[in-house]
Amino acid sequence: MRVTEKIGPHEVMVLIDSGSTHNFISNCLASMLRLPVVPMETFPVQVANGERLTCQGRYDKVRVELQGTEFYLTLFSLPLSGLDLVLGIQWLEILGSVVCNWKQLTMDFIWKNQDRRLQGVAVQTIQAVSPKMLSRKFAVDMRYLLCVSNQPWGPHHLMHQLKIKSRICKGC
Repeated sequence: MRVTEKIGPHEVMVLIDSGSTHNFISNCLASMLRLPVVPMETFPVQVANGERLTCQGRYDKVRVELQGTEFYLTLFSLPLSGLDLVLGIQWLEILGSVVCNWKQLTMDFIWKNQDRRLQGVAVQTIQAVSPKMLSRKFAVDMRYLLCVSNQPWGPHHLMHQLKIKSRICKGC
């Protein structure tokens, strides 16, 4: 399930993933937030598509606000694309019992003796576009990201509408 959250003044997109063992932050976001890195040995992480990424840093006690509920988490950096954070079992286990409604995209739990609910966001659609159509979209609205795929199963040019306010991370 994807939810929006705040880290400091930045609104970010997070994936809550029970298939992930740890909590991960994109290298780009960690750099943008200027988080102090804790020295550690790098380790490989296999992601859902089978790709192996290298975790290169750890960040302790990072304040993460999930729709009004505050947590201080340990995050490991990965070169993530399309997401800012992944919260895995490392976070889920501190919640204890959780009730999820996948149809309504809600997640209910008790935190500090108070009922809490996270509301997921619907995954936006991805559509194929021509370069001409893309240039028109950029001229009108800068909330589009061009993804180039060399996979035989998908289109080569994809456009995905994102809710990005004014955050641009160069080189990520």
